[in-house]
Amino acid sequence: MAINSRQKGRRGELEVAKLLSTALDIEVKLNYEQAATGGYDMKIWGWAIEVKRAENPEWSAWQRQALQSAWREGMMPILFHRRNHARNWDCYLPISVFLVVWGGEGPFTEDDWMRVSLDVAVATMKKSLSQKNPGDLPG
Repeated sequence: MAINSRQKGRRGELEVAKLLSTALDIEVKLNYEQAATGGYDMKIWGWAIEVKRAENPEWSAWQRQALQSAWREGMMPILFHRRNHARNWDCYLPISVFLVVWGGEGPFTEDDWMRVSLDVAVATMKKSLSQKNPGDLPG
């Protein structure tokens, strides 16, 4: 991977960390050991967050990476993606994970993902925490 790609990726990770820090009212730290361990970019409340900044998405590889790094540690995967000149981040969740958090069910597999807004991603993360530890939510 070229140095510029790594730098662009790191800037994207920092941007998402800042967005989530603001939205969740917590301090979000990057996983600086991800390159050595092949893990997620950051972890929040049992969510393994993967961040990708690329013009040409590699969905299958990214989804596989997000699933493997999350499930290796018993977490739920979430993928953030932004094209080079786009303003907003797109958030992607496996449908099965979304349904588990929100109390639904369906015939979905780990290969079925859905795009959600940042607001829905944040609400889903908060809901998953409130189900585990109702007193842990900020504010």
